[in-house]
Parts: sequence; C-alpha cells; structure tokens
Amino acid sequence: MVWRDNGVVVRGVNGRAAVRGTRVIPFVGSDDRRNGKGIFVVAADRMRIENLEISGAKVADENGAAVRNEGRDLTICNSFMHDNENGFLGAALGTLTMEYSTFDNNGAGDGQTHNVYVDAGSSVGDRLIFRHNYSHRARIGHNLKTRARENFVLFNRIMDETDGTGSYAIDFSDGGLAYVVGNLLQQGPNTDNNDIIAFNPENIDPRRPQELYVVNNTIVNDLGRGAPFNVRSTTMTFRSINNLFVGGGTLYSGKQPEMITNLQAAAAVLVNAPNFDYRLNAGVAPINAGTSPGSVAGVSLVPDFQYVHPARRERRLSNGTLDVGAYELAP
Repeated sequence: MVWRDNGVVVRGVNGRAAVRGTRVIPFVGSDDRRNGKGIFVVAADRMRIENLEISGAKVADENGAAVRNEGRDLTICNSFMHDNENGFLGAALGTLTMEYSTFDNNGAGDGQTHNVYVDAGSSVGDRLIFRHNYSHRARIGHNLKTRARENFVLFNRIMDETDGTGSYAIDFSDGGLAYVVGNLLQQGPNTDNNDIIAFNPENIDPRRPQELYVVNNTIVNDLGRGAPFNVRSTTMTFRSINNLFVGGGTLYSGKQPEMITNLQAAAAVLVNAPNFDYRLNAGVAPINAGTSPGSVAGVSLVPDFQYVHPARRERRLSNGTLDVGAYELAP
C-alpha cells in the first residue's frame, strides 16, 4: 500500500488491526513503482499510523519493511511491528516520531536489516523522537539504528533479552546530536556485537554536531564483555550522567565520557534482573545518589518520566534528589 495524500490518519479501532504480508512484488505500472519496498509505503507528509500490527514484510532484495517512509513528519503510535525484514525503514524528514510501539524479531539475519532503521534523508534539520517504545530481539541487526541529525531516545526498553541476537542496542551511525535519557538498555548473551551504544561507528559527518548526552539510564550487560559505550570521535561532547551499569565488561571503548555520578553495581540492586525488572530495591546505593543533569541548549536532561512495560510511561516522582538509573524508588 502506497500512501500519497498528506495529513492522512490510518488507525486500527477496537484493538490493533492486523496487517500481514507474504511477499511484496514490484509491479511494472508507474502507479505502483514504489511497490517492492514494504507493506506500508509512506509517500506523503504529516501521516499518522496508529493501533496497527504489521508483520511478514518481504521483498525481492530482502530489505522490505513493515513501514517504509519517504514523507515528512510521520508519526507512528501504539503499533506492533514484528517478523519483518525491517520493522521500520526510512528517512527522518522534518520530525519522525515513534512512540508507545513495539518492534520485535525484525531483520533478515544479514546484519543489514533492523528492528528500526532511520535514514538521514536529504534534510539538514531532520529529527527523530523515539519514546516509550519496546524494541527487542532484532535478528542480527540493531534494535535501533539512526542517521538522523538530531535524536531524542527517551524512556524506552531496548533489549536482546535471553534469546535475541541483535547487534547494538542503539547505533548512531553518523553521530549527530543525541539525547539518551531514562532508558532500559540490555545486551544479551547471544548478541552479535560486544557493545551496547555505538556513536559514529561508520562515519563522522563534519556537517552535523557531534554531541552525546546519556542520562539516567539503566544499562545491563549480560554478555560479560564489551562496553556500554563505543564512541569513535575524539573531539565531540560526551557526557554520562546518573547512569546505572550492571554486569560485566568495561565502561567505554574509544572516547572516555565526562562521567558525573554514575554507578556500577551488582544485579542485586535490581528487583529482578533475570526477568528484566530493573526497578530498584530499597536501601541500595543508587538511591539519592544522582545529581541534577540540568539542560543543554534549552533541552532539559531531567528524567520526568520512567518506562512502564509494555511500551508505556509514568511520571517519575522524586523527593528532590534523583536516584541513579532509569527508575526512581517511590518517595
């Protein structure tokens, strides 16, 4: 299906509407020239996709997507994309927003297809807002790969879990401006890569800012080696504030971040780490150990929310001093 009308809302009612593909074949006619890219091909601006379950996208070049975006200002909300060659593939033109959605077991197993792959497009002001989502168990590819110039990755659960074979949890392929706040990030024992967050592993684009702010995340390494951070650039701004690191490995590969009130701890600080309940136990060291992260260029780094499973949020309440990590023990 190719959507060309601007401002369209496609919404499932009475629960999620299921859309399943088998094999999307490109047609010869000019009206269908965009077929062969995925189940939903967005060739319009200001489109919203809500309450849909999309699965089974396959195309001849094994790069099919549940949603393939070629428009500006797309929003995807409360949707479930699973068992596709790509869950999402396309450009962040204008502002691309993905929220309250689940991406699971997408990828062709070639390392070139992903749960979510956001390209830069042609715009110099492209922006990704990825918030309150659950992206997990990508097949060899990344759980989130983005080339957007600006990236807001906020209050998500991004994981391999026990059986996922994904590579990076988050891959900022060309760097850019990235805010990673309040997420639950986990590297599983079957990962295809040693590191969890990669920043400019492929290219350092001199046309864009190179700034990474990682604030109040809980980052768990169940692989036992590798690092939460793999940052190639040596001249960028890189701050790690109030993050809780659990598990083996080292803290960083490449550039060392400016570290502010981060903690390394054993899994016992978490309610139930083997079952991915990363809330804090009472009386543990991360409680009231954080500092106010302030703001950058008018963007607040304070974690106002925390992730609720699956793919929801709740207000983060504090007694005045932040806990370290993605969760605040209820005051």
